[in-house]
Amino acid sequence: MKKRIIGITIIVIAIVICGITYFKHQENVKQENITKQVNELENIKTNFSNTEERDEKFDILKSTVQKQEKYNKSKEKDNKVLAKYKEIIFAMQLEFVDEYNEIIKENTISDIGKSEDIENLNKCKDNLNTLLSNINKEKEFIFSEESGAEKYEKRINELVNSYSKQIIKIKAGQKAQKEAIKKQESQNTVSKSSSTTTENKFFTVTVPKSWGSDWNVKVEDNSMNGIESKLYMFDHGHGGAAVYVLDMSDTSRPLAHYSRMIPDDCESVGTTSDGYEVFMTEASDGFFSQGAKITLK
Repeated sequence: MKKRIIGITIIVIAIVICGITYFKHQENVKQENITKQVNELENIKTNFSNTEERDEKFDILKSTVQKQEKYNKSKEKDNKVLAKYKEIIFAMQLEFVDEYNEIIKENTISDIGKSEDIENLNKCKDNLNTLLSNINKEKEFIFSEESGAEKYEKRINELVNSYSKQIIKIKAGQKAQKEAIKKQESQNTVSKSSSTTTENKFFTVTVPKSWGSDWNVKVEDNSMNGIESKLYMFDHGHGGAAVYVLDMSDTSRPLAHYSRMIPDDCESVGTTSDGYEVFMTEASDGFFSQGAKITLK
């Protein structure tokens, strides 16, 4: 009986020892697997840091996030590995967020109301729109919550909209300025002084002293279809004259394009030193036929 008890005891001890050995082995395997996965994550971190291409960096981040999601669903997940995933993913995400912040900073015009540079405004708009497009494509892997991306989308849209409004404002101002200049040029510029001479960059007109202030000249913009032209209308008593100045330097245009800009009865006065063609026609008692003289420059 005593021998039997001793035998059973030895068997129990052997089973316990085997059990302890087995579980210890399993624990060692588990720890080796954890260490292996942590090392693999460290290698991913190093690879990300050494990669210069932005697209490749994003692919590494995307792949790592997907691996984390898969690992998180596995039965063998370990808190140490999960913590490592969280650590390296956060570091990678932070690099992209820092890039977002830098692009916004570089394309933020502080005093937008004073900006008059349409080219720079459009460049900043394009850069911000490109950034917004990237954020929309990447936000699933960059931000843990949707609100993170929404904050950037709101800021970018605010900047882009303010730049668009400023561009509209600048263009409206430029248009108004051009219209004011055109209106000024086309206004009837009446000269009723005792002066006997009027001149512009194309010609000089001198009238007899006996005319006194009884003469005037009106200037209008006669440009058409990209052809620069001016019309000078002279008046004295019961007569007058119209002087047309045309830029006919574009020889690729048919002559008909130029001829339709002046009356058929116009006569050529000549060509200015700058290459402008000058034509003239008189009405009623005339103007130059009464003694006025035109001299081209």
